[in-house]
Amino acid sequence: MAYEVILFSSNQKLTTKTEIDESQFTPADFNEILENYFLKLSFDKVLTIEANENFRRIVGKDFDFEYFHTEELQGNLLLSLYGKNAILESVELAKKNNLQIFDLSSGESIDLENPEINGYSEFENYRAQILEGENLLRKI
Repeated sequence: MAYEVILFSSNQKLTTKTEIDESQFTPADFNEILENYFLKLSFDKVLTIEANENFRRIVGKDFDFEYFHTEELQGNLLLSLYGKNAILESVELAKKNNLQIFDLSSGESIDLENPEINGYSEFENYRAQILEGENLLRKI
């Protein structure tokens, strides 16, 4: 199960509970931002960047990022994150590129200075609830 977040560029600075105003999004080339960021990391963190038509997968040490690339500039990008270090890497990416992150599982923006407040551990709790519900349904 992926931890899904929206990476976005906006003139609006969000706190965790702020509603997003999509009219404040600013266009960005997210593929270029992602690839440049990860290519600059040391080789012990990033193993491969896979490209298959529009699909991209960045595989690193204890994390994977998956997304669909377009040639057009966009105001936001849906990222599927896998692994414990994925949220930490996405936070560092956002900080270095003046981006923000919206957590789809909690419905809140991620606090880039304190990502543990609403980051991966909250996702793990969310995932555990879903899996518990699925196990209950199987027993019925």
